[in-house]
Amino acid sequence: SATDLRARLAAAAADNPDPLEHALPIEAPRAAARGRRLWPALLFGVAVLVIAAIVWLPGRLLPGNEELVKEARQAAQQQGQEIRQREQTLAERKAAKEKSEAARGAFETAFRILDARAAARWATADFAQARDAGAQAADRFAAERFAEAASGWEKGSGILATLEKQFPAALKDSLQRGQNALATGRIGEARQAFDLALAIEPANAAAKAGIERAGKLDRTFAIVDAAVAAERAGRPDAAEKEFRRALAIDPAAPGAQEGLARIAAQRSGAAYAGAMSRGFADLAAGRNDAARSAFQSALAIRPGSVEARDALASLDQGQKADALQLLEARAREAEAGERWDDALTTWREAAGLEATLQSARDGIARVTPRAELQRHIEALNREPQRLWDPAGRAEARNLLASAATVGNPRQRLAAAARELERLAAAAQAPVKLRLQSDGVTRVAIYRVGQFGVFAERDVELLPGKYTIVGTRNGFRDVRREVVLPPGSPASAVVVRCEEPI
Repeated sequence: SATDLRARLAAAAADNPDPLEHALPIEAPRAAARGRRLWPALLFGVAVLVIAAIVWLPGRLLPGNEELVKEARQAAQQQGQEIRQREQTLAERKAAKEKSEAARGAFETAFRILDARAAARWATADFAQARDAGAQAADRFAAERFAEAASGWEKGSGILATLEKQFPAALKDSLQRGQNALATGRIGEARQAFDLALAIEPANAAAKAGIERAGKLDRTFAIVDAAVAAERAGRPDAAEKEFRRALAIDPAAPGAQEGLARIAAQRSGAAYAGAMSRGFADLAAGRNDAARSAFQSALAIRPGSVEARDALASLDQGQKADALQLLEARAREAEAGERWDDALTTWREAAGLEATLQSARDGIARVTPRAELQRHIEALNREPQRLWDPAGRAEARNLLASAATVGNPRQRLAAAARELERLAAAAQAPVKLRLQSDGVTRVAIYRVGQFGVFAERDVELLPGKYTIVGTRNGFRDVRREVVLPPGSPASAVVVRCEEPI
């Protein structure tokens, strides 16, 4: 009957309680977890049987009880919906747990890397904040609050990612602090900074070098202190020796270079004072050259010395008039002897002593063209082969024309001009050349012309260098180079093509 069916359904529900209310924790043994997963399947099977009974049996076993059948169907549908909702809840919890575990893995990896780089020392507050976020996330995970745990670990990973970007700057800052500390002799502080740099990057060469230098500074400080004591005691040689010994250990030993500079300045001051004293003594005794040498030595020791410059200026002022008079006499003597280059050099020296000296200006203007003319003419006389070219002969004509207009004295210039005129005339006198051939070779002279075939022929050419070429069909060409100096006797050249191709 329907009453009996309802009683049986109620008894079945009482014998199968909600499995989620008695579920084991996430970390329970695997057997218990498998048991939890079987309960929804068993309940679903029971529900299917019940629904089938409700759908199939009423038409056959319960005629006239439609209302009771409807209530049973509704109850079965509600129970199936609850089972599906519980299965969905379990899947969501599983996904949340997996996401949380992935966040924990990323956080722990980043944490280990930065912990190995001593982040707790150079980013203490931020690193501690990241560590606390990880610890709180672990507590929430243990309480199965997986979403909150994942959020906590992600927050910690974000802090660690920011610290990762700060790692190069932290290393650079540690190295800089170490170098600054070394520069001012704070050895302990330098060691701490370089130790931190090595903790951040164990293979850093600059940090290793800094620690090594810090060890050397302990030795050099004692040596520099001894050098300073010797310097104050008036023993500069001993002080210099100690300063140099400190620099041999550490080229940047604090105070060593400064100590050497002080000793050098003291010695320079003594040398300067001695040079000035000698200069004034020599000047008082009339030894002007010795005085000048002493004052120049003082100026070399101390280039900015006003005292040394004034002493040299006073000495120069007294000697300038005598020097100018001597230079003018030498220049005029050189002009009289037609030594134009010597005269020009002397006039320029006089103008260097006194830029406003009119006689020096006039001498330079007078001597310069004569010196250049003499120089060009003598250059052509030394290289007569230049006259073999048309350009050289044209230059000679211009020089001879200029020499003809120069006034006295002109004996040396006239002699050079006459020699140039003779060489130019010789360069334009033809020289005889005899060409010998075989009657079948065609002969030509570059820049002169073609001479055809012949057995023997005489030609007249201006002095110079010529290239003679012989050609013949079926035979290799021949070339002959000849030089015809001015006034050379007649010479012969054989031009024959005799080597078959």
